[in-house]
Amino acid sequence: QTDAKGELSYQVTGNSGGTCVIAVNALGAEDEQAIEVSGDVFTLEAKNTPLSLDDKIEVNLNANKTLTLTLKENDTPKSAETITLSSTRGILRETGSERTITSVMTNDAGEATFDISSNRAGSVVITATTSNGLTAVIDNLEFVATEAAYLITQADPSLIKASESSTIVSKVRDFSDNPVKNQRVLFSVNDVVNGVLSSSEALTDSLGRASVVYTAGNATSEKDGVIITTSLANSLGLADIVNDTDGSNTVITTLTVGGEAARIALGGDNLVASNGVFYQKDYGVIVTDNAGNPIANQRVDFKVNPIWYYKGEMVAVDTDNDGKADKWAVSYSRKADGSVGCPAEDIDYDGTSDVTEDFNGNGVLDVINEDYNNNGILDEGEDFNGNGILDINAFTDEDVNKNGFLDTHEDVNRNGILDFEDINGNNFLDTEDTDGDGLLTIEDVNRNGILDDGEDINGNGVLDTEDTNGDGILQTEDTNRNGVLDTEDTNGDGILQTEDTNRNGFLDTDEDLNKNGVLDTTSTLDAAEDINHNGKLDPTNAAAVLTGSGVTGEDGSLTISIQYNKSEALWSAQRLTATTFVNGSEYIEQTEFILDIAADDISNVETSAPNQKSPYGLDAACTSPY
Repeated sequence: QTDAKGELSYQVTGNSGGTCVIAVNALGAEDEQAIEVSGDVFTLEAKNTPLSLDDKIEVNLNANKTLTLTLKENDTPKSAETITLSSTRGILRETGSERTITSVMTNDAGEATFDISSNRAGSVVITATTSNGLTAVIDNLEFVATEAAYLITQADPSLIKASESSTIVSKVRDFSDNPVKNQRVLFSVNDVVNGVLSSSEALTDSLGRASVVYTAGNATSEKDGVIITTSLANSLGLADIVNDTDGSNTVITTLTVGGEAARIALGGDNLVASNGVFYQKDYGVIVTDNAGNPIANQRVDFKVNPIWYYKGEMVAVDTDNDGKADKWAVSYSRKADGSVGCPAEDIDYDGTSDVTEDFNGNGVLDVINEDYNNNGILDEGEDFNGNGILDINAFTDEDVNKNGFLDTHEDVNRNGILDFEDINGNNFLDTEDTDGDGLLTIEDVNRNGILDDGEDINGNGVLDTEDTNGDGILQTEDTNRNGVLDTEDTNGDGILQTEDTNRNGFLDTDEDLNKNGVLDTTSTLDAAEDINHNGKLDPTNAAAVLTGSGVTGEDGSLTISIQYNKSEALWSAQRLTATTFVNGSEYIEQTEFILDIAADDISNVETSAPNQKSPYGLDAACTSPY
């Protein structure tokens, strides 16, 4: 059948010498062609080798292989015929001689012999041609190297995803860089992703290659986290390998099981854009796998929180030394030690004042996470309880209700440390004469099992039901008998009471529960995070991420914008956090920055800067609201 071009090719084999006519017809047309078939039958074969040319004859390097050619015409041997020789590899020689040849002569039996050898490994093709142009080919010979010297192992590919496969290929070479065939290569794997090898050994082929397949488990590794070790084996054990690194006769290669987000790079530039009363600043994030390849379509969440605030004001300065002020510059209020700034009071960023986060040493638990900048070192200004130790999540036995906080009722000895409330040391909350005065002391007025907030009027750390003032009358400190000291209008006079337990309008001895020297008539932040006692948590959440989350593009990148009031510029430091999740694991990257100001807004002293004065005051002391 003809092909797409209307052509048909075929091969004709003559059975005997003479003229042969080939006739063809198609679509009613006929044609014929006469060809001459020679009566000579030219046979070329290698003596003492397999009859099939499909079977390779292996010859060691630098060894002679003797081959015999037979020439017949109609099964009759032809003598004294010259046969020219050529080969793609090696050297042709007279049999038993070192003389190189390019032709041989047939003897009376129609046979001609010659030798061939090679110092380079590989297959060889030998072509023999008679004087009248007939040819025959020997292509079943292969020269092989036998002495291994070098072992090279590679993974293809070297980066795969979880549950994918990589082919581990080892190449064996001799000292002359010839591939070494029929060498046993041993393989072993060391990883933490539950990967497997298809076999523990393989035999090298004609190219000196042996290969197995590594299949990863369903987890990812660190970069180059999969280690494949290879070695050569023979009947005597390990063969010597020239290129091993430690004399162990082994060679290793590594690969990475990745393809999932594992690293986040977060950063920005120095550009600030003005948008009405706001500034806008862009930040970029790049998400990569553990091999550094970008990951597309990965969700990233962002949040920004204040970490420091600064006091001070903008001042006019002369930058060109012409005697005239020409630019606004920031002047930070400095403490006695020369430092500037105060740590953000809302340490856990929950927007509320927590007892555990008051680092001003006012009788609350101040030993929780003093490592403000998370560098693992007790830096200046972080030792809030003054014990010379970096305290992180340190609790003692005073935490009666096991909530992890120093509640007001739990600090029995008013030392600001979470101690133990068991007054008589019997591990029970007793109703007994705990102070040894001969009177029955009831520690738990409301029978709730704990010393509640506001019950300890006399400041002895005990909730007493006894003659506390020595007038012979048994008093209880819980005036309204509800078991707690309320912050409410308990007497109906329209005023919120807290510490004024005797309703005299004055702060009497032992009524100053938060030890601030003031009779508080409303719930305050004094026993919590409000270090400067201004009734709010500083600094305010001045900055916002315009887009709280996003998805990376094909290059693994994503750009987000931070917006903040111009009045907050230079007065607040923020921490931007980028978070992504992969297979239940959380990956976080953070960057910290001071809210910047546009150069154009401080280049003209004729108009005020948008951040002329710090919203947090001028007094450098962090405990001051001014």
